[in-house]
Amino acid sequence: MEPSSRFMTFKKEVLEQLRTNGSAVGKPHRFEFYLYIPRKDYAQKAAAKMVKSGFSHAKVSRAASGSGWLCVAQKTLVPKKADLDDNARFLNEVAAAVGGDFDGWEAELVTERKNKSNQHLQETPR
Repeated sequence: MEPSSRFMTFKKEVLEQLRTNGSAVGKPHRFEFYLYIPRKDYAQKAAAKMVKSGFSHAKVSRAASGSGWLCVAQKTLVPKKADLDDNARFLNEVAAAVGGDFDGWEAELVTERKNKSNQHLQETPR
């Protein structure tokens, strides 16, 4: 699948996964997006760019395996209203600019009755 068409369906996939797991997609969700980057200084540059672009937080740590680095960026979004396709394109561009990969996302599951749940959903883009 072409990268551009992959991200054109990102919102559809995210909404489907959240709905399937009982999350209220019209309410704010805290998302975490994962980028794997080969060098620490590049990961720190990517983190700074994401925070400058509106992500609430971006943390850099050594990847669990291999010699690379993990950059986890957080952003609160209302999935039903957010331009998730644009977010996916942006994250892919940031990662690619430093030789890394956008590797997936995780979001809290939000129910209609309460804003936060202890459950999370994790998904890797295809």
